[in-house]
Order: sequence, then structure tokens, then C-alpha cells
Amino acid sequence: MGASNIGEAIYNYQHALNLFSEQPDLQSLLETLYSRDRLCYELKDSPPISVGYQDQLSHLDHDLKQQANLICETIDLKPIRDSLNPPVDSWWWFPENFLKPHEQDQYDWVWRSSTLVGWTVNLALLTDITSKFVSGGLGFGGAGAIIFPSLLTLVKARGDLTDVGQDSLRGLFTKLGIKSQWREEATTISTWALLLVIFGFWTSLPQISKLYNYLGYRAEESGDISTAEQNFKRAIALDEDNTDAHYNLGNLYEDLRKTDAAKAQYEIAVKADPKSADSSVAFAQNNLARLLILDEDYSNAVVLLRQGLDNLDQTAENEEQQQSLQYSLSKNLGWARYKQGLNNQADNYLQIASSLKPDKAPAYCLQAQNYQVEEREEEAIAAWEKCRDLADPTQPDQDRWLVMAHKALDGSASNTTEESQTQ
Repeated sequence: MGASNIGEAIYNYQHALNLFSEQPDLQSLLETLYSRDRLCYELKDSPPISVGYQDQLSHLDHDLKQQANLICETIDLKPIRDSLNPPVDSWWWFPENFLKPHEQDQYDWVWRSSTLVGWTVNLALLTDITSKFVSGGLGFGGAGAIIFPSLLTLVKARGDLTDVGQDSLRGLFTKLGIKSQWREEATTISTWALLLVIFGFWTSLPQISKLYNYLGYRAEESGDISTAEQNFKRAIALDEDNTDAHYNLGNLYEDLRKTDAAKAQYEIAVKADPKSADSSVAFAQNNLARLLILDEDYSNAVVLLRQGLDNLDQTAENEEQQQSLQYSLSKNLGWARYKQGLNNQADNYLQIASSLKPDKAPAYCLQAQNYQVEEREEEAIAAWEKCRDLADPTQPDQDRWLVMAHKALDGSASNTTEESQTQ
């Protein structure tokens, strides 16, 4: 092989490189790289080339290396390298090794630090989301809620943290026309975009909690107690401040005669600020006070009931609910005062309750007992009659009072009969 072959190979190399400089596309780049391959092949089997050829080749290689940024910004060579598998010493196939730092690159450390912060927050939020769904019991919806952000994070992590992912990311940036000096910025922006997605999902957990609470309420209405309990627990796991869910779970436990568990949920609900919470706080105060009255803890029950009445305007959502709440709170406050022996106060609260809900038995049943203590027999009999006619025997308290009503009325009838016979 003579000098003419070397000269021709150098000429072809120069011609292809000029074409690429004028029109930097894949075709002209491949022509340049192939011509450099052919020149390398020619040089292997030829004697030392002349100083002129050496100088010309040195300048051409220098020019090709100078094009490294342009090549990497416009063309992704990796798929072609994977097919051809060029040797490592064929440096012209690896232009990324000759990239020149851009003046913008001096700020890359700032962007890398920002990316690291974004990743730290992402992982913290994802961990919190996962732990909340797991602690409440996954279910189909919970599993999907965990999988979605986790997949996004894994895909992003593969791109940022693995060699294969970084190669793919560089290829993507090339296709999108993102220049090398802006790639750290692009990585940071994509990381924070993922953070916004996960943060948005994290901030929506209270709304998802409300959905689970609603599903639990509907399940309880339909008689599916197990599903209702699970959904209430999921709602609480996603938002510990969901007073509705605490109240509903407490109410469910009370129906199941799990008094201690019901108290625990009511106690959490009543700790919320009534002025910033909803009606569930007042309902929880009322129900917890009722359980305290049954435990003969009348003073603490009175405190809760007074708080409920004081904040009635802030907690009731409408007039009907306000009336219902006022009835329950007044009735239980009258009950507590009756048990404390404050009969006048008991009478006042029970009168208010019976006027609010004249078709409900509890206030009449309690009023009858209060009248008996005060020896107001005629009023007691009238109240017992109301209690007997309106009481619901499926409710434990009302059934007990219904028995008392029958006994009191039967005793009154017997006394009336004896008096008439005596006369």
C-alpha cells in the first residue's frame, strides 16, 4: 500500500469532515467516521507516513474533536455503536470524551445540589405516602395509589442514577435538541417536576381520606360492618385529623358494644378545635359525654356537653343539624345534672330538649325520673306515658327506661285502683 492510498484516505476524511461542518446530520457524520476508520486501516499496514501527512492528519483529528459538542448535541451515536461495536481506541466513535465545558457548566454544581434536594424530598414524601397506606390496610385502591408514584420515581431514578439510564437520558436530550450545557438544568427540572407530582398527590391525602370515610359510611349503612371499619381506619391513617372518620369509627364501635375503643376514637375527635372543625366534634363530645355518664363520671361529661353547646353555632352545618345537636347535648346535660342531684338545672335542660324534639322519648324518660325525685307525681306520670309511647326498645338506654315507665305506670294504676276501692 503506497502513499497514494494514504493521501486518498486523508482526502476522503477531510472531504467528509467538511461536509459535516457544513451540514451536521447523521449521514455526513457517519461518512466522516467511516472515512476515519478506513484511514486507520490504511495506516496499520503502511510504513511511517510523511511529515506533511502527519501534520494534515493531526489538524483533521483536532477539527473532529472540536466538533464533539456539536455531535453530542445533535446526534445519538450510542445505538450505532451498539451495532458496530467499535474498539475503544477508535476515539472518533466516542465524541463525548472530548466535550468542552461550556461557561454555563460552571453552575452545574448548583443544579446537581438542587437535584439532590429534590430527590431527598421525593423519597421522603414517597415513604410517608407508602407508610400511611400500608398502616391503614392497602386494599386495591391503596396498592394502586402506591404503585403510581413509585413507578414514576423508579423510572426517574433509573435515568438519573444508572449508567444505562444516563445513556438513554442523553439520547433523549439529543432527540429533544437540548444542548449539553443545559442538561444538568434539564435533569433538575425533571426531578422537581416529579416532586410536584408526588407533592400534589401527598397534599391530596386528606381528600382521599374523606373518600374512604364516605365509603365507610356507605358500607355501614348497607350493613357491611367489616368493610366500614376498614375504610374508617384507612381514612384515619391517611389523615389523622379527619374528625369525621374518628367519630364514625367511634360510633361504629359503640354499636358493636366496644365501649373502650369507642371512647378512644371520641377522645381523639374532641381534641380538635371546634371552631375550625365540623359537626363531628360536637357529636363526638355528646357521645363521649353519654358514655362518661354511664360510667358515673358526671363532672367531665358536663364539661364536654357545655363545650358542645357553647360552640353549637360554629359546628352545626345547618338548622336541622343544629336542632338535633342541641337536643342531644341538652338531654345529656339534663341527665348528668339529674344524676348529680341538681334537679332544677336538670329540669331546665330536659324541658329545652323535649321542646326541640317532642317526638323523641329520652328527654321524657329522664324528665319522669327527675319529677319522681321531686315528688311531682302527676307530671312524672305524664312524662312516663310519653316515654312509654315513644321509646325505641332496640336502644339499650330507652329499653331500660321503657321498663321503668311500665313499672311506674302500673304502680300508679294500682294505687289509683286501691284508692277507688277504699273510697
